[in-house]
Amino acid sequence: MISFDRLDALLLPLEERLEGFIQSVIADMSRALAEVLKAQSGLFVFARQREAQKLTDTIAAKLARLTPYTEAELKRMFRLAGIYSLLANAESIRRAGLAVPEIVESKALTGAVNAVFARTNVVLQNLTRTVAYQSQMQFVNAADDAFLQVTTGTLSIDQAVRQGVLKLATQGVNVLNTLSGRTEQVDTAIMRNVRTAVNQATGDMTLALAAEMGTDYVEVSAHNGARNKGVGPMNHASWQGKVYSISGRDKRFKPFIETTGYGTPTGLLGINCRHSVFLAWPEHEKPEYTQKELDRINNTTVTYNGQEMDLYSATQEQRRLERGIREWKRKAVGFEAAGLGEEHAMAGLKVRDWQEKLRDFTKQTGLERRREWEQAGGYKDHVTALTPKGGMGGGMPPEPPKPYSSKHSLPDPEYIGELQPEIIKASRRKRISRGSGTSVQEVNKLLNQFEQMKLMMKKVSSGKFKFPF
Repeated sequence: MISFDRLDALLLPLEERLEGFIQSVIADMSRALAEVLKAQSGLFVFARQREAQKLTDTIAAKLARLTPYTEAELKRMFRLAGIYSLLANAESIRRAGLAVPEIVESKALTGAVNAVFARTNVVLQNLTRTVAYQSQMQFVNAADDAFLQVTTGTLSIDQAVRQGVLKLATQGVNVLNTLSGRTEQVDTAIMRNVRTAVNQATGDMTLALAAEMGTDYVEVSAHNGARNKGVGPMNHASWQGKVYSISGRDKRFKPFIETTGYGTPTGLLGINCRHSVFLAWPEHEKPEYTQKELDRINNTTVTYNGQEMDLYSATQEQRRLERGIREWKRKAVGFEAAGLGEEHAMAGLKVRDWQEKLRDFTKQTGLERRREWEQAGGYKDHVTALTPKGGMGGGMPPEPPKPYSSKHSLPDPEYIGELQPEIIKASRRKRISRGSGTSVQEVNKLLNQFEQMKLMMKKVSSGKFKFPF
């Protein structure tokens, strides 16, 4: 199973590319809106149709470039997720006295990943097919509203363009969900589908691995801020950090699927779930978490502006602030494309205002800032003139990677990429141990995992280690 922080790292390139695409489409729509409203009133319908068709053609061309990249990224993410999932369970498998299987030699393991990949690729293709049409309709509606306001004397042309840009940027770039019949923002729809799909693929792979290794047990990870609303499987805090019986036959442990809701949208590894699943051998190893540790994780609170709040509520507030930053960045891009200099400058100030709110929130609560959400896409190229020396809003440098302590953890290539385990002798390993507050055994384990990862990455790059897709 892949950890949520590693999954975030896998998804980041696609998230950034999507945000750049969204900002460019908002700029195109805003530019077209300004052009239409400059036309003589008698030629409005003609100008609107002309710009709408140009917009459709432009977006179709951009999608033609984006789609191959998205599919290639999807393949990369599923391959690496499969590798990480196997490596995360490798140490536990060895402790049980078993041999770690090769993914390419196991039809069950590759089949679990490939099945979800195929379904996800079809879903994404269906979603992106609707982007050009939905964007055209958004533009037409915004143009009609703006034209009505201008012709009735309610707003000036610049005011109408400003209102139209605000509307387009707030709406984002939409797609039609053919299953629900509802429209939603393209980045939300795609990233939710991809994140959930990778989770499902690695979860299915873990269950296939359990069957292959002959264990009936899995262990679910635990994290601060887990969803604590509702009852049953939808309340993630109630079932996180525990060992389960996959079949439900061992009455010492609760049944896995029934308790966690695995395979359902609101349950384990469902929509926006950040948990992981690992193989377990209760007869050979202790659980990762004691009940005392779980109580601490589930009951941790933070304070913001003198008010106490649980971690789940705090993470939801952080997401709201991040969305505010992204929305004002999109507005800034739209204003610039429409030639509204004052509004563009104002939007840049709003971006910094929301960033300051987020910095203050994370400082008070101790939550980790996700700076990639503050510098997503191509926005920084649009507001260079607004950026003070030292960076956007005086942002702090990234924090160093955190040490790994979980028995299921994996070394991060960015964290130990400079290390050469073969030349790190015993004395240096002892110094590393003392300096990091870990045991020599944990340092050795980390270096061994790093060697395994390097070996697998060499196989991937050489073409000897392949999934069928």
